[in-house]
Amino acid sequence: MRLAAFNRMAELNGGGTPVAWSELVYGFEFNGQRYSLLHQSGIWKPSAMPYLLSIRTGLGKDAEGYADYESGIESVLGGADHIDYSFRRGNINHAHNRQLFDAFAADVPVIYFLAAGNGSYLWAAPAYITAVDKRSETCQVVFGSPDRGPTYDMPSVDERATGISVLRERIQRWLPQYDPRELPLRMVAEDSPSG
Repeated sequence: MRLAAFNRMAELNGGGTPVAWSELVYGFEFNGQRYSLLHQSGIWKPSAMPYLLSIRTGLGKDAEGYADYESGIESVLGGADHIDYSFRRGNINHAHNRQLFDAFAADVPVIYFLAAGNGSYLWAAPAYITAVDKRSETCQVVFGSPDRGPTYDMPSVDERATGISVLRERIQRWLPQYDPRELPLRMVAEDSPSG
């Protein structure tokens, strides 16, 4: 099922262009059933999967109040080999946070989505939860080479370097005028605020 999701992402934007929210929600098919590739919640595990499938970084109002404001893009553009991703706020033991813990324990590859504006998302896969810090309520996410596929073991140093460079190139190409004052990007791991 995870392979079907990864293959669908490759079909949607082999050239690395941002993908519309509607395409990601429409998702992929597996065994005659349709599953979304992401969800409004930010941390997404289809009920038919034992582990989470994707995490996403929200944009603007969708992500207000997260401590890691701007840090994902700045980390990638600054040459870091990982990003920090915030847990869902309010309850460290919320089901979404437990899904992050479980993905970390199982070395499960996930899809990482980054808001690119206008309801579209850049993506990187495979991504891995590599460290969990309950005190700061964050986890680290590293990226593997996109041609690796959903392999259940940590990518090598070379694969990680390739993965982060692919995401960096996509950010530089599709968010060339990135200015944190004009395009506030934050990690998101909860439902959008109502209203």
